[in-house]
Amino acid sequence: MSENDMTGAFEMMSYEDQPEILKKDSQFRRRAQKAIASTVADAISR
Repeated sequence: MSENDMTGAFEMMSYEDQPEILKKDSQFRRRAQKAIASTVADAISR
């Protein structure tokens, strides 16, 4: 699984399930997606 495969992780969550800050701050949301995607990709690659 590549990092790109994980970029849609938040999109798959329903809007109501997303943390409140992600609804308010789209820039934070994109950074959080990248951080989670890279963390997951790193964990899977081990």
